[in-house]
Amino acid sequence: MDDLLEYKLPSPEYYREMRGSLRALNDKLDVHRKMLDRYSGIDMNATTASVQDRIESKYQQLASRFVEWTDI
Repeated sequence: MDDLLEYKLPSPEYYREMRGSLRALNDKLDVHRKMLDRYSGIDMNATTASVQDRIESKYQQLASRFVEWTDI
């Protein structure tokens, strides 16, 4: 019980370093997000096909590569 009363808060430098680390991590994640957005090639507004039609189209593309899938 005495240990709880003697608890000392970490120094302000600790929080400053943690904030800097989190900022650096967020910057790295932001770079990856931007790269995914730039190079994914997905334009959600470009197509008027329904989701079901797009899924069927992708399935047909895969099925043409794998003959054993055509019997499903």
